[in-house]
Amino acid sequence: MVNKAKQIRKQINKGIDEDYIFQLNLGGNNLGVSNIKYLTNFDLKNLRFLDLNNTSLKSKGVLYLSQYKSFRSLESLNLNNNKIGDEGLNHIVNGFFRKLSELYLDNNSITSVGIKYLIKAKFTNTLIILSLSNPINPITIL
Repeated sequence: MVNKAKQIRKQINKGIDEDYIFQLNLGGNNLGVSNIKYLTNFDLKNLRFLDLNNTSLKSKGVLYLSQYKSFRSLESLNLNNNKIGDEGLNHIVNGFFRKLSELYLDNNSITSVGIKYLIKAKFTNTLIILSLSNPINPITIL
């Protein structure tokens, strides 16, 4: 899996014009924190759709994503099947994600604590799709 991350780095370093990247699907790659940090070195201001499904992402990786100013225009974020937990969701809520209309957070060990963070999110007025499926640990909201 680490080799895939290195391949992604090589592809990006080949001189891809960042202005023309609107959709980025890195799902299924074991990226880790260092590759997420590396991703934030690029000016992806036109990126609208980011798929990081099943990338072994944890709270710290989400922290780097949430601090990345170029994601202000991001409309769809897929973080399904990771381990971001409530802390990672809190990073999303407090990050630069202002135009999200789709947020996929299935199977991320999010509890009712995370839901409380989500209610305070700045992007809830633009959110159309919110997916929080968690069949192993269903969320109970009291």
